[in-house]
Amino acid sequence: GATSRRRYNKLSFSDYRFAAFVRERMMEVLMQFDSNNNQFFEQEEIKEILVQLLQEKPEEVYYVVQNVFRYDRDNDGRITYREF
Repeated sequence: GATSRRRYNKLSFSDYRFAAFVRERMMEVLMQFDSNNNQFFEQEEIKEILVQLLQEKPEEVYYVVQNVFRYDRDNDGRITYREF
């Protein structure tokens, strides 16, 4: 019989359109966790993302949250969508 061949598009993060697409989709997911809709991520919201999406135990997320907050460029205790 005839063999079916699948074509795969090569995806690369160096392709601006693909990178923009991934960023847009990621932000759509993350924005659901902006519980007060202020367009910032506070530490509690980041913890909620880690617990719900990554199924981490709440007591194990401290280090990860601290690591995420490296992106808090202005040190105001919250991360803007742009900083993230």
